[in-house]
Amino acid sequence: MESDMNGSTAMPHLKAVIFDFDGTIIDTESTAFRAWQHIYSEHGQELKIEEYAQCIGTNHDVFNPQVTLSSRVAYELDWEEMTPRRRMLEREFLSRQKVAPGVRELIETVQSHGLRLAIGSSSPRMWIDRVMPLPDADRIFDAIITSDDAPPKPKPDIFLLALDRLGIGPSEAVVIEDSPNGALAAYRAGIFCITIPNDLTRLLRFEHGDLKVESLAEVTFEQIRDAHQRHQLER
Repeated sequence: MESDMNGSTAMPHLKAVIFDFDGTIIDTESTAFRAWQHIYSEHGQELKIEEYAQCIGTNHDVFNPQVTLSSRVAYELDWEEMTPRRRMLEREFLSRQKVAPGVRELIETVQSHGLRLAIGSSSPRMWIDRVMPLPDADRIFDAIITSDDAPPKPKPDIFLLALDRLGIGPSEAVVIEDSPNGALAAYRAGIFCITIPNDLTRLLRFEHGDLKVESLAEVTFEQIRDAHQRHQLER
């Protein structure tokens, strides 16, 4: 908490909401996983969620499904042929996805209260532009921070840069995340975090996060604001 000019303690007000992208605004996590599962199955291999989970919300430095599959078969794989096919499968699965429930409504409410909006994603900007389901994203979001701008989660850099671009402190924001890696990044950045696991990440263990809900459609802006305020009081 901050001190006002009279020396008394002032409660930080909520000034911005920072959305993760993949799995939060649109479920690209399960579509990518299903495409990789299909490729693994073609070669008699199984891709387990526990393995793939290591790269959800971050990049492939910890777990690279292409490198892993290559190491499991006794022959050389033709990735020049397989990669376009995997991407085609992913696009097919992704074409059936819509904006996650409650996202549009929360954005509209946040804007009506005069708060700012941002995206903090471990994906590159090119990917976000390609699959963004919200029209006029550059008008909606005051900042879009990606892995092009800072190291990926679970490092806190993406969220810290989002705060800097918004001109606010950690206590004045809320992060909305779907993955353990993202929740850890928010924790490291000192930002209140709402976790909304999707069909894939709900199978994972979340060690961080301040408020867990099943869907953004099940929580109101007022509930988010009140939970954020209680969190600040308890610190």
